[in-house]
Amino acid sequence: MEAKTEILVEKLQSSQATKIFALEKMSFPDSFWNIRQIVSHLESQPGIGIFGVEENFAGSLLSYILYLENAWEIEILRIASHREFRRKNYASICLASIIEENPNKSIHLEVDSSNSNAIELYRKHGFQFVDKRKAYYENGNDAYLFVRQGLSP
Repeated sequence: MEAKTEILVEKLQSSQATKIFALEKMSFPDSFWNIRQIVSHLESQPGIGIFGVEENFAGSLLSYILYLENAWEIEILRIASHREFRRKNYASICLASIIEENPNKSIHLEVDSSNSNAIELYRKHGFQFVDKRKAYYENGNDAYLFVRQGLSP
């Protein structure tokens, strides 16, 4: 049985932009945000990340989500996990943390229709398919729009 890596879930700060950029570039080689975009986002909007705590991974960013938030809803803009830590539930932990902190807010996102792992993750967390943007991405793939309705206050 594989040992679990000890982790820390925390709000992201603009001072962590270099770590976010490295993971962003690895995860989205054709459409990554640059450091300026990441810093700008984190100066006005939230993000959440999972960092390693153990010796081998101390301070390493394992997964993150960048999102827009207002009084009634959240829109997830970026979600990624380090390739060595994919399929270990870190993105799921980030997503669950956002949902837990914002139970009354609807959460929206879009995903490439070919990204079956991400679609599985979103469905696991109660997201429902609501629409499709045909040939939305540069590669010709459709974008699927998902929403998770918040609880009524």
